[in-house]
Amino acid sequence: MRAGTLRHRMVIQKPDDKAAEWNNPSLGIERGWLTYATVWARIEPESGSETLDDGTKKNQAQIRHKITIRYIRGLRPSMRGTFEGRILQFKSIMNIEERNRELVIIAIEETDA
Repeated sequence: MRAGTLRHRMVIQKPDDKAAEWNNPSLGIERGWLTYATVWARIEPESGSETLDDGTKKNQAQIRHKITIRYIRGLRPSMRGTFEGRILQFKSIMNIEERNRELVIIAIEETDA
């Protein structure tokens, strides 16, 4: 992997287990997130889709991203990445050739269209 291709600065976050115990959106308490690592990444949009939410009558867009980073131990699909104010929810994490050198993460970004 060439360092020059990793040009996006991304923060990887993990769920805050203590905040998750108190997660109650009806009371205004949301799930908390803690910074796990800050990494250089290559973030490439792969595909997008748009749906209409019947409840709110708003369009909801989903963008699927392929994220490549250097290997770091302990990443889980329950984590997420943040990049320039956008939230990328991890769906799968692949250790390329099982060599512990690079990871490819498939993530979904949801936005109001």
